[in-house]
Amino acid sequence: MREKFSSIERVIGSNNQDLPERERKEISESMEFIFKNQDVYKKSLLEAYGKVDDIPDEFVRIIFFEREKTSEEERIIDFANKKTNELRKKYGLLELNIPLKNVYVVPKEAPWPKNFQTKSYYNPLGQFIVLSEERKKKLNNSNLVFAEDVLHEMMHFKSYNSIQKSNSDSYFGYRSGLRISKKNNIRGAYFGNLDEAVVEELTMEVINNSKNDPLFKKEVEQTNGIKQFFTSQKTSEGEPAITGEEYYMNIDQENLTLWSAQFGRIRERKILNKLIGKIYHNNSEMFKDEKEVFGLFAEAVMTGRIVRLGRLIDKTFGKGTFRKIAELDDNIDLQEEYIENLKFK
Repeated sequence: MREKFSSIERVIGSNNQDLPERERKEISESMEFIFKNQDVYKKSLLEAYGKVDDIPDEFVRIIFFEREKTSEEERIIDFANKKTNELRKKYGLLELNIPLKNVYVVPKEAPWPKNFQTKSYYNPLGQFIVLSEERKKKLNNSNLVFAEDVLHEMMHFKSYNSIQKSNSDSYFGYRSGLRISKKNNIRGAYFGNLDEAVVEELTMEVINNSKNDPLFKKEVEQTNGIKQFFTSQKTSEGEPAITGEEYYMNIDQENLTLWSAQFGRIRERKILNKLIGKIYHNNSEMFKDEKEVFGLFAEAVMTGRIVRLGRLIDKTFGKGTFRKIAELDDNIDLQEEYIENLKFK
């Protein structure tokens, strides 16, 4: 079976110009080499900088602090590879099997990148995923929690990716799904919120459809039992004890503490679903339901083809709407308000 050996679909020159074919080919082959040879990649970093502490990029440096993966973690990574490849196949894409060596699990004591709250990420130039064990350990070493983290980052890894040459001749991740980096990799991006929302919705779909998998069945049954007990319970402030977003729950019997993990990107998903609902309401003759509208967003994330989606949004709400949503990405409050107030054309 044919398959890919890196996440990078396209290499772009600075100012979005085409690179000479020879340079484009060299960079593409270099990304494939890094994908296939993480040990050599790590060795080259040490040769370049001398020692781990001198590697300037803290998002790369941390891979040297990895711990050995458990057999269950390896099984979950295999599970995530299979499920994400099924999604790629749905959109006519080649399989992309991420080797175990490209998934780094680091102990909670490892020097996590400063001011970076998320406990997992995908690095396109290094062709790897990093997962902190902190969230999993806090939640009773839950397989579901580990699977949610792995699936989310693999969705990013296996969605449409491109890199671009900057004005300083270095390269940076330019496209990842819907997300488009700003010029010369300055802080911020376009469509990042929608991209995260779609990726988390796809992750939720896999988790919710895999509840009978032996890896998760016991935890699912435990969670359902706890949910059933707490469904009618209220907090001391009178709020529901559970939100409905919980996919894993556990009671610490010794300390009588309730631990839970919820699906992420709640606000971004709320914005996405509001936009989807409005699109469907004004184009119900084109789509049988809102799920079919979501399929357009998922297709854009996986294939990188966003023109059809942009045209639909502009047709529905007026020319320039798609661009305006992108421009508001750095201010989620304004973006949410803008989408909330969209009027049909």
